[in-house]
Amino acid sequence: RGRAAWGPSGGPCLAGRGLRDPPHRIPQHDDRLREVGRHLLDMVGALAGLLSVLVGIGGGIVVVPGMALLIADIDFRVIQVVSLAMIIPTSLSGAYVHARRGNVLWRSVVALSLPGCVGVLAGVALAHSMPSSWLKEIVFPVFLCLMVIRLGWMSRRQAERG
Repeated sequence: RGRAAWGPSGGPCLAGRGLRDPPHRIPQHDDRLREVGRHLLDMVGALAGLLSVLVGIGGGIVVVPGMALLIADIDFRVIQVVSLAMIIPTSLSGAYVHARRGNVLWRSVVALSLPGCVGVLAGVALAHSMPSSWLKEIVFPVFLCLMVIRLGWMSRRQAERG
């Protein structure tokens, strides 16, 4: 217990499903990230943190496309995991600052957290049931397009209200 379990496909096991890439691929991505240049990735991370606080968008809307553009050969699921993992320190620091100012609705946090965790588990299972290329070339772009349409529609309705 406490150590990573390796699935039948050679990848780390998560909820009984192994990643399709062998475990040696993950360190190679770290080397590739260094080649791209820390300053570019630092800018992506800073922009994600800034926008997540200013407009409430998830950092993944910045991090996922940023990493996908900067590192063309990276498995899209690795990008997703990086985006998910960076949420922990960024959201904790943001929540701490807002909590000190009395801006956190704790009942809402509790009410949304359990269903959110269930959704994450379902999403992981779904993401690992399809090719990474589908996620990168179909699912994520369609999601971004729908978000742009939704934001435009909301802005238009707000403008009509005056």
